[in-house]
Amino acid sequence: MEIVPQVKKAIQHTVVTCAAALMLCAGASAEEDWAAIEKAAGSEGPVLAYTTLSPENWEVILDAFNEKYPNVKVQPGRTGSHAETFEKYRAESASGTKTADVVLAVGPDQWDEFEKNGQIVPFEAQNIADLPEFTRTKTGRYTLSTDNQVIVYNKLVVPEDLWPKGTADLVAKLKAQPDIFKDKIASYNPQVSPFSYSVYWTLKEHFGEDKFWKNEAVLAPELRFEQTTGAAINKLLTGEYVVGYMLPEALLPLPDDATREVLGIVYPEDGTPVLLREMAVMKGGSSPNGGKLLVNFLTSPEGQVAVGKAGLTPYLPSVVDEVPRHYSNVVAGAENADRVAVYKWTPKVEEEMESFRAKFAELAGAK
Repeated sequence: MEIVPQVKKAIQHTVVTCAAALMLCAGASAEEDWAAIEKAAGSEGPVLAYTTLSPENWEVILDAFNEKYPNVKVQPGRTGSHAETFEKYRAESASGTKTADVVLAVGPDQWDEFEKNGQIVPFEAQNIADLPEFTRTKTGRYTLSTDNQVIVYNKLVVPEDLWPKGTADLVAKLKAQPDIFKDKIASYNPQVSPFSYSVYWTLKEHFGEDKFWKNEAVLAPELRFEQTTGAAINKLLTGEYVVGYMLPEALLPLPDDATREVLGIVYPEDGTPVLLREMAVMKGGSSPNGGKLLVNFLTSPEGQVAVGKAGLTPYLPSVVDEVPRHYSNVVAGAENADRVAVYKWTPKVEEEMESFRAKFAELAGAK
């Protein structure tokens, strides 16, 4: 039987309308019901968060979080290192012990493993469209802050014409004025610290083998290694050190701190290593709704402002004028991509570790 044109048109319209409705429903089902999540979070236990952040960092962040969610408590569990953060969660979740609802740490290889093993709870943050692509994945893995590695110097001890601008510039000035810099440059030790190794390895990949090792042939013998940024900064302030090389910006005094009258801080012009402090809601946790609220908050504009006020480096473009420092400052004024070196884990990182450390140790000597 032939369908008359009017009926045929009506059927086509109905099919299109139904298809659109199905697509709309499918899209809606992928979105989070944040009102329901907040209600459920209020009846869960405290959100356990594993991280290396200090109590001072958390105080600022949680004041802002609890102003919005007064009925959701967060219990920070501080770990001694990023590696320990992952290991603690891994061991506890494997044994069925109560463990983190949210993990916040630097370690792209560890995060890759968690993704592969299905340990991350997938969900979409409310403003996911506003987040830079490099700060998120489709699996629910987000970025708390960027960890930029900087050069610090004592402005009262180092003559202004010798203030370093980058790695190559520091090398040139060290060679020209060794009496100023010799044995007075602080850093973390890539021979023993996984975090520091990641930083130096990123520089090697950024500069290339030849240029990197040529720089280290001059720098490494003059480095003195500290286990904490606080120790390095204290000795910089007294003049025992004159430069701090590749120190985490997140652990430095904020711009309004009085010590900044003494300290000069610069993003190395020829390569600023950037590591991502990532975070995710973990399947081994017992407060998933509260975990989602926390991660969602920390990726929101108000959360990113709190991250900045807590001494970390936020990245959300819309908050750049509301925080003491911002990821965009790293690339501000840069004419080319040489300014930023983002750490990206590949199997080479582990494959080259032993030979890298042996070569670095040979240059640095016994310290």
